[in-house]
Amino acid sequence: MSMSHGFQSIKIRGLSPAALHHIEKQASQMGVSRNEYLRNKIELLALGASDKPRDRSKELGEKALQLIQINSLLRDKMYAFFPELQAVHVSGEARNDGN
Repeated sequence: MSMSHGFQSIKIRGLSPAALHHIEKQASQMGVSRNEYLRNKIELLALGASDKPRDRSKELGEKALQLIQINSLLRDKMYAFFPELQAVHVSGEARNDGN
């Protein structure tokens, strides 16, 4: 690794011809040099970014479940202090079941 004007340089050895071709094609499609394309990709990688959007459905589902559990716990605690709220809730469910 060498240093030039405060920036670091990296030399990569042993890259397959197919990978090099893909890199050159991607850079060309973006209208940038191979160096600029790779520099951008490495900086994104180093900062935790990715080209591929992550599937966050499991993470969001777990968060939703946690919120539902907290909501249920708080509702039960509220019912202990205000039993009339539970009566209103139960009568509202009975009306919804009839529709």
